[in-house]
Amino acid sequence: MADLKSASAMDAGKSPSTSETAKNPFVAREAVYTGERVVLTEQQQAARKRRSLWLVLALLSFVILVFVITITRLGANALATGL
Repeated sequence: MADLKSASAMDAGKSPSTSETAKNPFVAREAVYTGERVVLTEQQQAARKRRSLWLVLALLSFVILVFVITITRLGANALATGL
């Protein structure tokens, strides 16, 4: 029954009470702006850059793989139909 109350409170635009959020950590809450900023160290910036480069490399290789497979299959179908 508590789940229904929290769902109806969210539907009505009201924020859930602290007792509801203590019971269910997945209840949506509004963020509170504190004005704090995160400053990364040189090591953290380098690690972020490395992760970004690996992600770009992985995505690019996936796109190339899909392209090559598509062209191969289209070529095989064109040869089979005699185009």
